[in-house]
Amino acid sequence: TNLDPLAQIWRDRPVIPENKAEIYPLEYAGECAHDKIARIRKSLREKHADGMLMSALDDIAWTLNLRGSDVHCNPVFVSYLLISSKAVILYINKVKLSPEVEAYLKAEGIGVAPYEDVKKGLKDYFEYNILLDPDEVNYTLYKQVIREIIEDESPVKRMKTIKNPTEIAGFKSAMLKDGIAMVKFLKWLMPAVEAGGQTEISVDEKLTSLRAEQPLFRGISS
Repeated sequence: TNLDPLAQIWRDRPVIPENKAEIYPLEYAGECAHDKIARIRKSLREKHADGMLMSALDDIAWTLNLRGSDVHCNPVFVSYLLISSKAVILYINKVKLSPEVEAYLKAEGIGVAPYEDVKKGLKDYFEYNILLDPDEVNYTLYKQVIREIIEDESPVKRMKTIKNPTEIAGFKSAMLKDGIAMVKFLKWLMPAVEAGGQTEISVDEKLTSLRAEQPLFRGISS
């Protein structure tokens, strides 16, 4: 872990995106970030853990009710989230945070630190122990911890599987809208193919355009 082999062989490696993070409205999330963090802490106590490092980007986005566009087809943003019994710190390139998002995080009791300071944050971690999910946290960060490490599954994985009423309604609405787009697509497809000139790319573009007609469309998913 004392070197980055990709830095030597990936000559034109792109930099980490600086796209802005956005607030995911409570009307769609159904639960505020503060309450989610309280539930995470409760789950950690049941595992006898004082805190955790969250590195799965989808878990971070869900926990904070934020969304991003750093990864194609995924509404996430590059970051780490360190939760202790007393504080929550989001490690992120601050250029990605608008004044609105900064104010939102402050109101939710979430501190912000530079993305590259996550190693220092782990070294300075003051609790007795910390939970690290071995399926998510890389070895470099693992080695920064000087406290007792609890290797266990992140509690957020299971929490996300249980949808609240608002999320369930959102799923139903999304599937209805996608179903409308698919019916329109199938009605268009046969005559378009028979007329000729269609390719896999043009068919995909047509389906995407029909989905984009639906309210609240934000982009394709993986």
